[in-house]
Amino acid sequence: METEIQQKTERWAPGFTDLAAEVERCGWLPAPVPGPQGELRFRTFQGEQLADRRLYANDAGRRLLVIGMEQVTLPKDEDLFPRFLNLSLEARMAIVFARANVRADWLLLLTKGRLDLHRLSEEVREHRAMDAAEFQGGLLPQVAGLARGRDEAVRAGPSQLPGAESLRGWMRHWTLQLAPALELPPDAAEQILWRWIIMLQFARRGKTSEAEGGWGLDCAPTNGNGTILSYDAQSATEDLIRALETFGETFYSDLFVRPDEALLDRLRGMEESSILDRLRAELLMQTQDRFEPETVAWLFTDLAREQQGWRHEVAGVEPVRRRLRHEGWTVYRPLICDLERDGLTFTLRDAARLAHYLNDQMVFTQKRREEHPGDPVNQPDLFKQTLRGVAPNGRLEDPVNYMFAEALRVANVPARQRFGVGVVLLLQAMALARRLDWPLEGIDTLDGVFSEAPLGFDA
Repeated sequence: METEIQQKTERWAPGFTDLAAEVERCGWLPAPVPGPQGELRFRTFQGEQLADRRLYANDAGRRLLVIGMEQVTLPKDEDLFPRFLNLSLEARMAIVFARANVRADWLLLLTKGRLDLHRLSEEVREHRAMDAAEFQGGLLPQVAGLARGRDEAVRAGPSQLPGAESLRGWMRHWTLQLAPALELPPDAAEQILWRWIIMLQFARRGKTSEAEGGWGLDCAPTNGNGTILSYDAQSATEDLIRALETFGETFYSDLFVRPDEALLDRLRGMEESSILDRLRAELLMQTQDRFEPETVAWLFTDLAREQQGWRHEVAGVEPVRRRLRHEGWTVYRPLICDLERDGLTFTLRDAARLAHYLNDQMVFTQKRREEHPGDPVNQPDLFKQTLRGVAPNGRLEDPVNYMFAEALRVANVPARQRFGVGVVLLLQAMALARRLDWPLEGIDTLDGVFSEAPLGFDA
């Protein structure tokens, strides 16, 4: 009797065809999958697996991708937790395919004995079903709600504090491994880790993805007009060295000292070991919400300081337009965030408010140009100083570098905290650029945020 019950429990998960029928019953409409229409294969550590896939859309144009890999067994949470991880490499490959190749909003991943529903914007797992009750009573109602456009019903937001503590543990774990191997003090080894994290975020939030940014993931067409996803562990050393070499070209700042040739040689000497292979794989095996700026900020602040910022927020924040004094793009008084008074998360929210304000100014200026093509605002002013990020004709072409160079200042940042604040601001800038669809080729004005006056302007 016990064996029969156990067999029924093991067989609870629906097959891919049955799952697809349930998704359609929830209200999702089939949609054509972009890209190659042939087979989809995953080449993982469990062998090469043929995967099923179907794409669905709701009336709002939001898309749900269903992937079936019924022969793949994903690790349990309790197996990943001791390594401070919360995502399998197979799930990472599915997320990369769903986000970069299909541009889906949600992923429903079917593997052996379980179903996972992921919201792809922050890679938050909305629900996991491992038995019939969880499938019928938990997951399917959420899928049906998403079909009707009820995204807010399942959006609980990232768990910032637990995510920060887990990331802190992972950073400490790898710092202790890298420091002796690279002959560096722990603080310097941790700064190397942050460079890799920032370069990973640049690949994720830019026009490419991990599959195109030197992170070992590959999503390539097959000879039969299909697609195969794979992970190349052997390229880890070379790719991580290249990321360090290009970091200074992408994110120039005095906070990040360029690695010398001796350090690069020590990294090359680690090619025979598995340390860098494991490091890069584990970077991919953390969900994106752990690298969100609001989560990372908790690694460089404390609760007492953040409570001051919350009280300021509750009491009311004066609009950006009243705190930012400017004429056109020339800033006479930047938006100033006081780190000691309001904390780091308040600074992030203020930076977001400033970014939206600048974006509104960009839209207004662009509409004015279109409505009045002969307006003098379209002509270059040869007597006006050149502002970082502003073209000679007055068009704001690089909003992120303009914001850091001209419009935003962070005051009262102790020297020992400047590196952490800089890391969080870079992450916030990349997140805002992605959200507002700003062009971003790199950031070289971070140091301006800590100056007392806008760069190039005598207050």
